[in-house]
Amino acid sequence: MKKFLILWLSIYEIAFCQSSNPFFYGKKLLLEGKYESAMTIFESVAKNPSEKAYFPYAVYFYAYCAYQLNKFDEAVRWLQLLQSSQPSWEKKEEAYFLESLCLMEKKEYFSALQMLQKIQDPFWAEDVYLAKKNIYNNLSINDLEANYSSSYQDRAFLEILFYKLKEQPYSLRNHALFEQVIQQLLHLENSPVLASWVEKPNTGNHGLKSFIRVALLLPFVLGDNAVSARSIKNQYVFDLYEGVRIATEILMETFPSCVFNLLVFDTNKDSLKVRRILANPEFQKSNLIIGPLHPNTVPLVKEFSKQYQIPMVNPLSTNPQVIENNPFAFLLHTTPETQAKQAALFAIRYLRVKYACIVYDKQPSSKLLAETFKKVFQQEGGKVELFHVFEVGKQGYKILSDSLQKVSVLRQSCIYAATNDVTTAFNILSASLSLNLNIPILADYSWLEFDQIKFHQIERANVHFVYPQFQINQDSILVKRFTHKYIEKMGILPSKFVRLGFETMYLFGSHLCKNPSSLIEAMRQSSFLRGVMSVGYDYSRSNENEYVPVVKLVNGKLELLNPR
Repeated sequence: MKKFLILWLSIYEIAFCQSSNPFFYGKKLLLEGKYESAMTIFESVAKNPSEKAYFPYAVYFYAYCAYQLNKFDEAVRWLQLLQSSQPSWEKKEEAYFLESLCLMEKKEYFSALQMLQKIQDPFWAEDVYLAKKNIYNNLSINDLEANYSSSYQDRAFLEILFYKLKEQPYSLRNHALFEQVIQQLLHLENSPVLASWVEKPNTGNHGLKSFIRVALLLPFVLGDNAVSARSIKNQYVFDLYEGVRIATEILMETFPSCVFNLLVFDTNKDSLKVRRILANPEFQKSNLIIGPLHPNTVPLVKEFSKQYQIPMVNPLSTNPQVIENNPFAFLLHTTPETQAKQAALFAIRYLRVKYACIVYDKQPSSKLLAETFKKVFQQEGGKVELFHVFEVGKQGYKILSDSLQKVSVLRQSCIYAATNDVTTAFNILSASLSLNLNIPILADYSWLEFDQIKFHQIERANVHFVYPQFQINQDSILVKRFTHKYIEKMGILPSKFVRLGFETMYLFGSHLCKNPSSLIEAMRQSSFLRGVMSVGYDYSRSNENEYVPVVKLVNGKLELLNPR
């Protein structure tokens, strides 16, 4: 959902949370989830004439806390007080939305709809649409049919009625009404729900369209706690969705013969809910599955994907188990083990070194990276002269420095730093600089984010970064189109997760347009696939991206060393 007032705390306001002002103290309690205590404070502020400036906000926050505590009657009562006493309040539409959610929880669906009708600000359009779909989905088909004459121009109403009619047995369906609904939907823009009904075969003939169903399995976590669903904690999910949505728009503009039907499912991080989704016959007709993200739902979808031979891609995970034993499962990103493998190959083939000094921290994941690098480096003919675990402490730096000094006489050598720990990274860098080794260091890109390490130190130490998500194509026409569309709707620059959603959908969607029935073969046959913002992808030998960019700081700017 849109950001509620509860999230509208500027840095200035947060600073006041520590003051003696009871209103800000109430907000502090609210942020800490102490809703009962916060309600007491907000009630006192609302009833205090000297706190008149805070009255509408105190009433709203009181109602919000009541909602969180499932006191829906109490929340509605205070929201109605707010509307009657402050009819011109600048945030009144947010209050309308919160009241509609309370009424939905009370199963007063028609009252909730009336409240949503009051919201006119385009900022709320998407959320009102989703809320209406939730309401209409809870109504019987008889109730929907009875309200057709007053709601036939409502997109959410038409889409839910379409699905409910379509799911009815053919002999029981109101066919006249069904045809009317289809005609109404045809007049609406961006309404892909008809794709599954009017699908035509992709024969390659001009004039016939290829309808592609893409199922999104994401943990929006709406439903029972919808008002706080779009919190900072899971904003990334909504960002991913928005990126995917914009990608489908641009894909249909780029490939006019392709129509994308985006089927969005809220997994709610619930394996039982995912089982129900997978049992839906419409889901089984999907051409591509994006997600799921939560670990407990992945095995179910992976099994489904393999059984029905439907490609699935995870836009975030680097866990190899997501794709294990399933030729139809893909990772957008590279696993840590493959990053270490590619780092070893880069050292041998690009840096042309013969010797390696491997340093890692005490984390098991770091040791796995170190062992992977060692194995591949030796397989390629290299020799590992040092395999050292760094231990934090007074002697840690001295032992590391002495160890590196012993091998400093070796020419054509490098250091592989298997760590994203700032202390270990700083000690490796310091030892290299103090010994004046002047040999390449291969490290994780996270070092660039450490405040303790300065860019001039990185350049002096000749550090090369393994940077799987390095982005290079920021000025391309496609990226500019994407950015423009996102800013036009949201008013801000796209986040990392918006970009990932777009990258995932455009990469796999463009290949579906070209090869709707042979996506896997198309990915395999290309030794390198150009990315939208990322450098590119290599799925020719694996279902994870085996291309790993390596970059280096040169005059304060990152330069790609291994372009394809």
